[in-house]
Amino acid sequence: SGINAEYEGVMDLGSNQTVFVQLTDETYTQDVLLRSCYATPNGQSDYEARYFLMEEGCSRDKTLTVQRAGPGPRVQFSFFRMQFRDREYDGQVYIHCEVALCPRTDPECKPGCKQPLPSIYPTKSV
Repeated sequence: SGINAEYEGVMDLGSNQTVFVQLTDETYTQDVLLRSCYATPNGQSDYEARYFLMEEGCSRDKTLTVQRAGPGPRVQFSFFRMQFRDREYDGQVYIHCEVALCPRTDPECKPGCKQPLPSIYPTKSV
């Protein structure tokens, strides 16, 4: 797929700032559906300390605003800056998202808070 599987960038954020995220299928051949996004204090997506912004299409954070969750070639969302409280924490926050890639115009591929998608749709961690 044309989805960029990893992006690394550093942003210095002050308090009360909003982070905007956009994920795009650059080939425009599949619909991208946002399923889950969470933050960790390091780059390990399987790290035990995690904070869910969205899980299985359901918002888990009161500051999360989803501008576009799919279907379509792009998803967009924003949330307020966060930080982890741990004495070993270096101040960086890593965002991990899972999206489903669906054939265009498939009626099963719809955004929203619901049960998991059928397993025939591949998911990709980004």
